[in-house]
Amino acid sequence: MNLLMLKLDNVKNVGDINDSSIILFDSGDEYKYLILDNFSIQNCISNGVIYSKYKNLHSLIASNTKFINNYAGVAGGALFSPNYPQYYLFDYNNCEFMDNKAESHGNDYATNPSLIKLLNDDKYHDYKMKSGSYLPISFLIYDSYENIIHDHYHYYSDIYIKVLVEK
Repeated sequence: MNLLMLKLDNVKNVGDINDSSIILFDSGDEYKYLILDNFSIQNCISNGVIYSKYKNLHSLIASNTKFINNYAGVAGGALFSPNYPQYYLFDYNNCEFMDNKAESHGNDYATNPSLIKLLNDDKYHDYKMKSGSYLPISFLIYDSYENIIHDHYHYYSDIYIKVLVEK
């Protein structure tokens, strides 16, 4: 069991830390379980207080933890992981998320885009079209936590969607 336990208290007014994060997990890290106890951070301007691009993080347990007034330039004011946690064992009992902000989505926690939902999908059930014509669709993009993504700065402009039309 690879375990990392952090006990930090009252980390305040961190400010701009060069678009990094307070806690950064990379793919080379071996920690599978992260426990935050009595962790309090506020006024952090970064890519999220905790940024994990480690796909094997199995469990994040946070108790008596506060994320207050933190800011992320894109997503996840407090917690961000590009991928949905492999086993989704994130326990936020006794956690306080207050006044966190992200420009695109997930003021408290977020992932990269992972899902689209068609708007008015019932109008496509009997839609008739000819080969070569286009199919106008309207949809919303969501992350793995079902936060709607508002991409005002075109951060996710390279997303491609493949549509398969079946009879």
